[in-house]
Amino acid sequence: MGEKLKRVSIGVTLFFLAMSVGVFAMARTFPGAAGGAMGPGFFPMIIAGIVFFLCILLLISSRKEKDDGGALLTRTNAMVLLSVAITFVYIFAMRILGFPLATFLYIFSMMKFLNVKGRIFPLILSVAVTGVIYAVFTVFLTVLLPRGVIF
Repeated sequence: MGEKLKRVSIGVTLFFLAMSVGVFAMARTFPGAAGGAMGPGFFPMIIAGIVFFLCILLLISSRKEKDDGGALLTRTNAMVLLSVAITFVYIFAMRILGFPLATFLYIFSMMKFLNVKGRIFPLILSVAVTGVIYAVFTVFLTVLLPRGVIF
């Protein structure tokens, strides 16, 4: 990683490190739940703790990285950017297609994009993962998932 890019990466990591500390501190001010149950601040504190831990790991690993000349548009970076673009398309397609169909297409397309071999395995796994997510959220958690125009 180039020296300038490395500084930017460290700066962004420090920003998220500070953000996680702030979120953790703010979540501690939430009122507790009655009877020792998890209160509204429980999950934000868990997420903030995970982000904090990952930021520390990123800072440690960035010290060990070798300089690759600072190439910004490598094949790996292009794949990441394309994955992010596919994810944004999925989010907007969910409004039209609905959660089940959009999620199935998203998982299947990401598996093909990431060169998962075969046609049957990605198809079966996409159906299974979509079904499990749908069942967990609608049946067990009673959460309404987005309904699209089509499904």
